[in-house]
Amino acid sequence: MIITRSASETRQIGYQYAESVSSASIVIFQGPVGAGKSVFIRGILSALGVSGHIPSPSFTLINRYQGKKNNLPVNIFHIDLYRLETPEEIADLGFQEIIYSGGISLVEWGERAAGLYNGKTHLVAINFGTEENERQIEIIKN
Repeated sequence: MIITRSASETRQIGYQYAESVSSASIVIFQGPVGAGKSVFIRGILSALGVSGHIPSPSFTLINRYQGKKNNLPVNIFHIDLYRLETPEEIADLGFQEIIYSGGISLVEWGERAAGLYNGKTHLVAINFGTEENERQIEIIKN
């Protein structure tokens, strides 16, 4: 378990984590609202060459970025499933087509799509710690 004590530390862990993400990775993010899932993802995106304002896709559901991995262009999909309630709604979004398109998929609230994953996924669980601004981050590769 990794402990961070600020948003910038959480973002830095995301930046470092990007090294372990391959071009077709699916990373599921779990944790309560405000825990830092989008902050961690901003670190990943920054490490993959995405710059500028990186909003959470809470209302758009999917933000697509062009980044680089190993000096090769890669599509990156930041997906937020919080507002979708059933696997059917998620499937209707074209979820499987997106996550299996060969790009990197970073999926907040990804547990809501249980049953739609056909292969390996990574899990990043972020929870509030015991102190203010503290976060507990657990990274699991399935």
